[in-house]
Amino acid sequence: VSLRGPYDVMSIPDVPAVLCTYGGREPSLAAATEVLFGERRPVGVLPVDIPGMYRIGDGMRLRSVMVEPLEAAAFAVLVARTVTGFDGYIARFLTLPGLVFAGRISYGLYIYHILVAMVFERWLPRPMQWMLAIPSARLILFGTTTLVVAAVSWHLLEQPVNRFRSKKTRAALGPVPSEDESRLSCPMPRHKDDDVYEWRKRAFSS
Repeated sequence: VSLRGPYDVMSIPDVPAVLCTYGGREPSLAAATEVLFGERRPVGVLPVDIPGMYRIGDGMRLRSVMVEPLEAAAFAVLVARTVTGFDGYIARFLTLPGLVFAGRISYGLYIYHILVAMVFERWLPRPMQWMLAIPSARLILFGTTTLVVAAVSWHLLEQPVNRFRSKKTRAALGPVPSEDESRLSCPMPRHKDDDVYEWRKRAFSS
């Protein structure tokens, strides 16, 4: 039984089975005890790869040999459709302000959701620990907190960094060619006095 991260199994690779609780507090220990005594079926899956041992998504669930090819095919269709653009109800749904903002802070959501889970697992006050044992309450708690943290990070950290980076890029490469300039008959201008040529030369040589 691994009470913290799943990487503990790397030190004992010959064990036939591993149970990971992702926490050592009372709700996690109680759930692990129920699994060990057959009172509960483990349904979790690995959120990370264990090098040379397990892959993301491994766990106590049935997997068909068709699952991964179907997932890959669905993803390929989604990417291809995204390139050509959506219309109708799907387009209106994807352009909802909430979804657009979620896409804007998606990197923060990816980064902070693990940290939020670690903080709550370790420092959540005891009277509130019951929320960790109820999946819906846990999802609401972790999701809301991650969303707030990612939004604050976007406004206070990521936006200023992006603005600074944009200024440095413009200072180093000069102005970006206009749409008319990018449609010259010669795809790669070679005249030294051509602004487009100078910008491209600096861009590709940097």
